[in-house]
Amino acid sequence: MSTDLMILESTVPAGESYRNHADRIAAYLPRNYAVIPPTVNDIGAPAVVRIAGVDRLGWTADDYVIPRLASGLIACRVAVVVPVTPELAALLAPEAVA
Repeated sequence: MSTDLMILESTVPAGESYRNHADRIAAYLPRNYAVIPPTVNDIGAPAVVRIAGVDRLGWTADDYVIPRLASGLIACRVAVVVPVTPELAALLAPEAVA
């Protein structure tokens, strides 16, 4: 198991709504990754869909999530890597750190 929380970003294509893009992304994600709801700063016209997860076994950002999204013609990149401390792990969903 990785000890890093991975935050990925995918730009919403012109002509596609945030919700539609987020729904398309969610359909491709393994259980250890999820679309993050937009923040207060994103309200209006969010231009980026954020995805968060913890790499587990073969279900990793670089080796599975990004290539899987690319197979659906969805561009995505790793934006932030956050080391998971025991305190942060306690706040995450159990399936994300188990």
